[in-house]
Amino acid sequence: MSCPWSRLPSSARLNLFLLLSWAIAVVQVFLFQTSREFGETVVASWSLATTLTYAGFYLLPTALLAHLGLRLLRIRGDSPAAALAMGLIAVGLAGLTQVLLFADRLIYGMYGFHINGFVVDLILTPGGVASLGASRSTELTATAIVLALIAMQAGAWLLALRTPQIHTPTRMPRWRWVLAGFLALTVSERIAYGYSAMVHYEPILFASERYPLYLPMTFGKTARKLGFVAAADNADSVRVRHGALAYPRVALEVVAPQKPLNIVWLVAESLRFDMLEPKIMPELWAFSNTALRLEKHFSGGNMTQMGVFSMFYGLYGNNWFPMLSARRAPVLMDVLQQQDYQFSLHTSQRFTYPAFDKTVFANMRPQDLHPIEGGAPAWQRDVQNIDNMLGFIDGRTPTRPFMTYMFFESTHANYDFPEQAAIARPYMEDFNYITTDLAAGIAPIKNRYI
Repeated sequence: MSCPWSRLPSSARLNLFLLLSWAIAVVQVFLFQTSREFGETVVASWSLATTLTYAGFYLLPTALLAHLGLRLLRIRGDSPAAALAMGLIAVGLAGLTQVLLFADRLIYGMYGFHINGFVVDLILTPGGVASLGASRSTELTATAIVLALIAMQAGAWLLALRTPQIHTPTRMPRWRWVLAGFLALTVSERIAYGYSAMVHYEPILFASERYPLYLPMTFGKTARKLGFVAAADNADSVRVRHGALAYPRVALEVVAPQKPLNIVWLVAESLRFDMLEPKIMPELWAFSNTALRLEKHFSGGNMTQMGVFSMFYGLYGNNWFPMLSARRAPVLMDVLQQQDYQFSLHTSQRFTYPAFDKTVFANMRPQDLHPIEGGAPAWQRDVQNIDNMLGFIDGRTPTRPFMTYMFFESTHANYDFPEQAAIARPYMEDFNYITTDLAAGIAPIKNRYI
């Protein structure tokens, strides 16, 4: 008798595999929720219905492609190679879905949003993933979880193949009833959401934000006919005018100074203003007391590129996107180049993520950009960059003005420093993004940050 995995499975066995995969997905989707979503009966019922149905929606592409693959392989003929290919297709597709759910849950738990264009851009752009500053233990934990999810899918596949008498109708769920129940649940949760939107019942509206790719259904016209006044969508949104980039709005009239100033521009990633105090930053604190300290600054945005963008352009962070599309450098850099400045621009990550090489430093010569990435810990890269910057200052042409820029990476999570530089103790020695309970560990995390 041949082994069950040496032949193509029946559609019934494939459906059993999908059912097992759905059960795994249900657990993952359930983990998106908090106890608050199950504190009230109405919200708990809605969350349960949404969890059960959306776990199925997430696996729908896997189900369609797997059944299509099974049909195509049957046309080519049954063989051990075809059976192996079918297993790889099914386990690969389902495993990818589970990994994406895990990644989305991790991102949502840390940052409060799901996988979106920003996340995709971060992954695809050179230096993007490295900019997160994940520790080695975080990488190992993530790898172990990914392998475990794929192993679970492989186990589900083998279980589906080895289940005896899978062809007997009495041993399989009545799929018509399963489909009917699925439709009843999804229609119910959509009606509940639509009604919640109509009467502004916030618990369900807020709970829906935890589901990746949740598609809300509202009853705007019906609500108005029934006398309800629904809030206008995007009432306060800003209309975007399409057209050529008008920057600067008017041509600059620049009078070159007799003695141009040299510029040393130091930027520390994620550095809070309240860190500038005698105990934590004594040297910079002393320097600031004899210099101009700007204490009424308005943030350009809560992201690296927005903050640096606002410093150089003097514009709000949302203008980053048209500047990036146009590859437009700030007028500040234009003027410095016109006045024959020497440049030495340093970063302990990459200039490609965020894309400062296409915005702030779009017109810089490649030999003026000095990134140090990977390999050594972030604090060591910072030290090396400072040494290189000082070397540039010592060796520059003294008759020409210069600008040098340094982006410190060690202050970015997970906050890298040598042991002898620790200021606040006890601090979290291994800041693992996946296993750390942020609420419970916030005190040692802050000490590590300091």
